[in-house]
Amino acid sequence: MKEFGQDRSGRDLSGEDLGYTDLRNANLHNTDFEKTDLRKADLRRSKLDNTDLSEAYLDKAKFTEDSLSDVEVEVKDVQVIDLPIDESEIKPEADLSGLDFSGADLSDTNLFNTDLSYIDLTDADLRGANLRKANLLDADLSDTDLTNANVCH
Repeated sequence: MKEFGQDRSGRDLSGEDLGYTDLRNANLHNTDFEKTDLRKADLRRSKLDNTDLSEAYLDKAKFTEDSLSDVEVEVKDVQVIDLPIDESEIKPEADLSGLDFSGADLSDTNLFNTDLSYIDLTDADLRGANLRKANLLDADLSDTDLTNANVCH
């Protein structure tokens, strides 16, 4: 895994190849990652608030709930193919609307009160997930495994 400095806040890293990069605990506040290759990058516990991830490649990138909690991005353009979530949690009340989580392993994930509207969860694994009060308006749940998931509203 490539090493990366801890403070990259406010930088324009659009279009860069940062795949397999260790970005754990990095300050990435206000950083432009538009069209950046972040496949298999480790972004756990990174500060991603006000970060632009539009059209970024996030296949198998690693995030934690605290790194995703303040991300404000036009999510309709973000390409996510298999996003493992550390500690099986996404911060409750997160806005994940419009993302592509097709084929993602979100088993036992806490998605309580999360906005999942217009999300693509085709072939996703949501076994045992907490979906209580989640907004699933126009979500694509085709072939999604919801075994033992809590979907009570």
